[in-house]
Amino acid sequence: DWIVLSPGLGHEESNMIKAYTEMTWEVLMKDFAKTQGYVSEKALAFFKSCSDHHISFDNLQKFYIALWYELLYPYIHDSTVQGHSAQGYLEWTLSTMDDKTYQFMVTTVMKYCQSIMLFREGVRENSYAKLTTARRQFAPLWSSRNHTKYDRLVAAAEIEMLRAPDAIKSVLTTHVSFSRFGDPNSHQGIDYVLEEFNREVKRWITRHGDANTWKKVIRNIDRLSSLRSAVEKSLCLNTAKRSPRTRPNSSHDITTFRQHLRSNNYLTPHTRELQSLEGVMLDEDTINIHKLGNQRRIELINGIVQGRLFAHRSRLPPVFITRTERIFYSKDQNKTKSELKCEIEGLIAGLPIEMQAYMDIQADSATKGKKSDIIIYLQQLRETVHDILEDNLHAKFGSDYSWHSRAQILVILVRETQSATQTRRYTVATTDLFQLLHGSFLNSRFMSK
Repeated sequence: DWIVLSPGLGHEESNMIKAYTEMTWEVLMKDFAKTQGYVSEKALAFFKSCSDHHISFDNLQKFYIALWYELLYPYIHDSTVQGHSAQGYLEWTLSTMDDKTYQFMVTTVMKYCQSIMLFREGVRENSYAKLTTARRQFAPLWSSRNHTKYDRLVAAAEIEMLRAPDAIKSVLTTHVSFSRFGDPNSHQGIDYVLEEFNREVKRWITRHGDANTWKKVIRNIDRLSSLRSAVEKSLCLNTAKRSPRTRPNSSHDITTFRQHLRSNNYLTPHTRELQSLEGVMLDEDTINIHKLGNQRRIELINGIVQGRLFAHRSRLPPVFITRTERIFYSKDQNKTKSELKCEIEGLIAGLPIEMQAYMDIQADSATKGKKSDIIIYLQQLRETVHDILEDNLHAKFGSDYSWHSRAQILVILVRETQSATQTRRYTVATTDLFQLLHGSFLNSRFMSK
């Protein structure tokens, strides 16, 4: 017998919207929210939290349409373009490589926002092909922004599908989502179907219903629903079947945001660095968010296939969107206990192999305390590692070495560390060692020589 666990599609979609909103918030999503009437701090916080899934999806759809109109506008009005097509637009975007802001917006819309729209379409139509395409296109965002739970869930679900026998695959690809009322275009994830059923059961249970009451209602829910329908019909109450949710006309909202974008020339390609709609410079890694996310995802999938890194995965910093976010993350007080422990692991992995067992024992004891105690231990460990590396530099290369040779020294030390590092700590150890050595090279004691 096979028991296949897969993510609930409804909750997956809502978390996709939340992750995308969080990523683009300081870039231009906050400005979009303000044009839609979310002006106060509480209103903006509600918009960003995506607590109402229906409202969040409607807002994202307006955001998506407005951005596509404005991204296509300079292409349509480019006098050098002869004939317009989807392929022609993709080729034309290569000519805008000097505009990092425009390139980033093309990536966020085509890679991520469009994936959410395709995901919704796949769920509604019970289409495995559309659903899988959307998941794979969106997946690098889970990895790059450290949404660890869904990063692992989606990767594990896809690997499970590849491993499943043909009979199981046939069932899973045929029954992706479900329609309670027989409408072929109104399928839902099984998690939302169960939530609707749960709400229906609760209508028959008092606030303080016990386990026995729940059992009776669930066993007789079909009879109770038939009874309710019969009573409503006899009383001439509205017994119409469930109808699709209606949406207000959004053309005015879309036009308002387009006017705001156009007035700021935000999506008019020209030579410029990566910046937000308000003109704030973004982090240099932001432009490569999809590429970096893909690299991390490949590492995760390889680890799951090889039976490692799933239960424990050293957490790398997220790909930063704003420079302020990078500064905030770099402060120890703003890190979680898990992140502090991962940094400690990485530093220990960069030490000589004969020291690691002792330091592991010491770290295990130190990291069981309060967060403040972990920070103190981490700071002491940094100083220890710094002193050891400095001694190694002098012992291996002498005290009289030039700035030009330090890049070579860095490569040699990193290679030695890689060869002596345990597999589970490989990436974080190399990253932390590089940062530590880079800090050492900028230290005044080194620069003065």
